[in-house]
Amino acid sequence: TARDAFMLALSRFSQLGTGILLEPRHVRCVQTMLALARSDGELLGSSWEHVFRGLSEIARFHQLFQLMARNDRVVAAAAERRKSRMAEREKRQAERERRRVAREASDSLDDKSIASIESETDISYAESLFDEADLLSLDDQMDAKEIDEANARTVYEAVSEELIEAIYERSSSMSTVAVKEFILQLCRVSRMEISHYGGHVGSDSNQ
Repeated sequence: TARDAFMLALSRFSQLGTGILLEPRHVRCVQTMLALARSDGELLGSSWEHVFRGLSEIARFHQLFQLMARNDRVVAAAAERRKSRMAEREKRQAERERRRVAREASDSLDDKSIASIESETDISYAESLFDEADLLSLDDQMDAKEIDEANARTVYEAVSEELIEAIYERSSSMSTVAVKEFILQLCRVSRMEISHYGGHVGSDSNQ
């Protein structure tokens, strides 16, 4: 009971799969859980489920990081386009300001000309609001992605491939009872990944 409670606490406090930005304390929980899996796998029993769920999320972060590394040029190009859009927007705002100053300084314009400039200014102002709303919407959409990418970098640096491989390699030295539980929980978590079934440790439906 103590073992299951401790492994469950490490799994939950790691915050893997929650979508929040991982902090050093969360990473420490991940590292502790994996270190226990490597050194004391014989004793984990059904708690292997928590380890494999963590490893599943870690594998996803590793894949994401590798994808990000391959797409550095694409990311840089997107940032450059965003910078260009901002520069163009600032240029339009400066042009609108120049026209506003020119309009205020010109006392000789007739009513029709003034009305035309005001209409043009209103349209430009509406376009400005639309541009700002579009950029804000883009920022909102990028928030979750940016968090995921930041977590991928953090996990990739904190959890090495060698540690993950060592966990699987050391399973060959387990007893028959322990390795059966290892394989059972590995299959359970694999099925959960495929079917999106939540399940829980000891569920009768998984026997």
